[in-house]
Amino acid sequence: LIERGAAAVWNLALELEPSRDDPASSIWLVARWDDHAVADVEAPLPLFFGSARTDRPAAGLLFGLHEGRYVSRFPMPFWSAAEVRVENRGRGPVTLAHEIEVLRRAYPRASGYFTAIHRHEAPTTLGRDYGFA
Repeated sequence: LIERGAAAVWNLALELEPSRDDPASSIWLVARWDDHAVADVEAPLPLFFGSARTDRPAAGLLFGLHEGRYVSRFPMPFWSAAEVRVENRGRGPVTLAHEIEVLRRAYPRASGYFTAIHRHEAPTTLGRDYGFA
């Protein structure tokens, strides 16, 4: 998805069938708002949608996974541009179906940007803070 102007990604729904060789965690959601140099959203699909286990449902008010359908209803406002993409970071082919709703109205700037960045360090480094927010 590439959008120009002030709006918000309002409803994001994805259904995918990952390759047999790669787990669903090799499929990532990446988004940039207003031409930011660094991604505002960058996370494996299962974790972004609230479930590290793709064989179990995850139900939430604004996001979840049910019967293979990932859904996010978090408002993701932008004021000049949006780029949302799904990246296959695995080796095998992936079948993907998507539905993206864009609410074409400007949010107040004070709304801020939606961000979700996946971080992983195992094990964590003793004596050094681990940033998670």
